[in-house]
Amino acid sequence: MPGEIYVVKTGVENYFWESCRKGNFVALMFEQPYYDTWLADDREAYFELTAADAPKGSNPTTVKGNATAWFNYGLKIRDSRGDIFICRDGDNVYWATTTDAPWFATPHEHAGQPIVAVCKPVDKWTRFTAKGDKALRWETTHNRGKDFLSPYTALFRIDDEEMRDYLDAMLHGDDLMPWHSQSKWKIKQGEHKGKTLGNTVAVVEFVVAELMLSISQTVKQANGQVILSVKSMKNKELIGPEAEMKEHLRQLYIEQEGRCKISGIPMHVPGQDDKNPDLMVSPDRIDSSGHYEKGNIQLVCRFINYWKCATDNSKFGDLLDLVIEHRKTTS
Repeated sequence: MPGEIYVVKTGVENYFWESCRKGNFVALMFEQPYYDTWLADDREAYFELTAADAPKGSNPTTVKGNATAWFNYGLKIRDSRGDIFICRDGDNVYWATTTDAPWFATPHEHAGQPIVAVCKPVDKWTRFTAKGDKALRWETTHNRGKDFLSPYTALFRIDDEEMRDYLDAMLHGDDLMPWHSQSKWKIKQGEHKGKTLGNTVAVVEFVVAELMLSISQTVKQANGQVILSVKSMKNKELIGPEAEMKEHLRQLYIEQEGRCKISGIPMHVPGQDDKNPDLMVSPDRIDSSGHYEKGNIQLVCRFINYWKCATDNSKFGDLLDLVIEHRKTTS
């Protein structure tokens, strides 16, 4: 096994990827002032820069957490040896392993801003398995793998042990059936047969696992956004032990009888036949300014979650009623 497995995006929109691929290195982007304080190992100055760029009223703890994460991202790139990095380029999935060669910096300009790329050499970027007998493509990547290979941050470490083992096997061209043959992997891939899922124990457990994954990814996205997006970041945290949250989600799904809390529409779950992505079960914070914690979560259809955004339940319900009444009078 490698030291670590990371998923990386080389700058906003992955704009620096071609330079990385052709030069055989992995890179992380810093705006010039941030790079200068990072290079000087001056964390306090780095925190001050981040705080100055943060929107007014930002939570100081969140701002410092994001600054710490980015400062450490640079260190992970700089000090990496024998770690696997994965980068998606359209339908191609590339990977490479960092070498013992020293890191270097590449100054350039992007979107009118002076940028410095902190670069670490890799053996060679490839879109084939280590055995060289199979191309790695996004289209044929298992849906469960895609969940982890779609990073919300510039640098994302795979810390799930099962997924680390799976990705290592995938990259090296080993047999993937030990994972693909498992029920939860089949359901995720849409191989589950049977139109009525109901509230069986197996289905409920799978729904809970998917909801926890959704919450985890949302929290990571909110607390580790790229630095150019710091002005739009919102802090979202998971409050309480994960086991308690799982039990809470389980009870919510059963109590709501699999129906959207706001619309009453039966929610769809991954794996059911003829599923509609807009109707998929989704965890929604009742008070959007709060966190993911007991008493502040309801299960809704995904489209309701998108539409509701930061609106409170009462106001959103009133707006839905207006839409319904209007459609009745115009139909």
